[in-house]
Amino acid sequence: MFSGFPALDKLRLLHCFVKTNGKALRVHALQLSEFTFFFRNQNVNCCEMMTPKLRYFEWGGNSLPSLKAHLPVLDTVVIAYNGHCLKDQEKIMFDNLLMMFHTFYAAKSLTVSACTIHLLTLFPSSPPLWDLKCLTLDFSPRHMYIQCRLFLSETLKLVPGVKAYMLHKSHDAKCTIINDPNAESPCSNSRKGTAQSHG
Repeated sequence: MFSGFPALDKLRLLHCFVKTNGKALRVHALQLSEFTFFFRNQNVNCCEMMTPKLRYFEWGGNSLPSLKAHLPVLDTVVIAYNGHCLKDQEKIMFDNLLMMFHTFYAAKSLTVSACTIHLLTLFPSSPPLWDLKCLTLDFSPRHMYIQCRLFLSETLKLVPGVKAYMLHKSHDAKCTIINDPNAESPCSNSRKGTAQSHG
């Protein structure tokens, strides 16, 4: 898909229906530097990307796909998962999220939604091996399904553990919370070498 646009530099698919017929969403664009895919009423189970020059990746909506890609120059990642999935799909979403993290090994800046934070705490796993420079925890309501908002106070309590997990190998990273609903955020209890700011 999109291979007919060899000079394509930026691609944004927002609230549009992409018919995959159960197959992978394939993005073949050798010059692509920015990719954004956001949807609410459609699940894409698999995404295959041939985008060696991609520097910005953003994915948001009801589900997280199984991502197959080699992204050697990727710099910035935004995961705006909204938590709208069935209980028996949570492990699949979790495994797909870890696969994404493995694919984002070169990333320096990562932003994750509150529902992504919650998902990370549901199952045990080894921490990512990347070397982030900036981690942003986004509590914006637009990235939360109503059920996720009900557990917002509980999710806030998970922030220190998730932060330590995400920055396991990123000792000098900066941690920022967007739309922090708690002025005394647990992210303020940061270890040496990290900082916090509020948007």
